[in-house]
Amino acid sequence: IQNLPAEAANHYYRAIVYEQKGDWGRLVESARAGLEIARRVGDLFRVYALNAILGYGLVRLGDARTGISSIEEGIRLAEQLGTTYLLSWAVCWLSDAHLSQDNVDQALSAASRALGLMPQGSDAYGESRAARCYGDALFRKDPARLAEAEGHIESAIRLQLDKGMRPQAAISMVSHARLLRAKGEHERARTLLDRAAELFEQMDMPWHRQYVESM
Repeated sequence: IQNLPAEAANHYYRAIVYEQKGDWGRLVESARAGLEIARRVGDLFRVYALNAILGYGLVRLGDARTGISSIEEGIRLAEQLGTTYLLSWAVCWLSDAHLSQDNVDQALSAASRALGLMPQGSDAYGESRAARCYGDALFRKDPARLAEAEGHIESAIRLQLDKGMRPQAAISMVSHARLLRAKGEHERARTLLDRAAELFEQMDMPWHRQYVESM
């Protein structure tokens, strides 16, 4: 017997794996398949989660307007459902999406909200990602607060390495390298980028590896 809610959930979990690896095409494919099922069976929680991750994939594929709209639709549905489960992840995706389009104020607002959604110790992945997003947006918004921004990014890296979240740690190293460049510390930035590139190579994350090489 076909279990459609479980099938929708499986598509979401696959999309999360593809998001970690930067395999945006497969992410979008899985999210769309799961979304079609979730809508058909009325699984509104899964509709929210899949809309959010679908939007992030679309942003990374270059369709920022549709992607941001999809993330925002997911977040609105979460608010209607009264759930904060996984919401910090969605809000971080929104922050990253806005930052990729140089919408710095919107990115910082979303990142600040993501931090506020994370009681310390409740979700190491969400907590560390929110810290990185906030640091990324803060140093773009206010260069006078580079030290504060760096503290958030460094805390993200420490937590990610401590919990074995190597893909996220490598991505955070790239964020730290961008900040170091803004401080004029180009040698330290290059060392971090080389370390991140090595990790991306080890973990078969070619999109992220190519991004580092383009910096």
